[in-house]
Amino acid sequence: MKYMEVKKMAETAKGLKEFIEHKLPRLREEASSPNNYGIDKHSDGFYKSTKCQSVNIELCYASFSGSFGSSNTYSDIADLDTKILGEYIIKYLNIHKDEIMLEVANLIIEEVKKNRDVAIKELDDYRASILKILED
Repeated sequence: MKYMEVKKMAETAKGLKEFIEHKLPRLREEASSPNNYGIDKHSDGFYKSTKCQSVNIELCYASFSGSFGSSNTYSDIADLDTKILGEYIIKYLNIHKDEIMLEVANLIIEEVKKNRDVAIKELDDYRASILKILED
């Protein structure tokens, strides 16, 4: 992983944690305050939509199986009402949205830490290259 990727990931993770732990609670509080003259509406959470102002991802839960000797696969939950499942998956995600987003930040930070040495080596190589150029 390159230095700029590590840097961007670290900044994103730290920013996400700051947002979830500090900014988001203030936004929620301000929006719900009857004496509020700042923001008067706020919404956060997971939605099934392609029109999203923040992080837009397509979310799918899949459980498929196939039989030996055939390349075909079949849904393991085809007999369940996927509309109801989708609705309650979104509800669950929203109930746990703060914990989920904090864990997302933590996962990014873990990845950055694993790749820190590679990024530092890249910077050291750039430094050595510049020093070599300037040896004249």
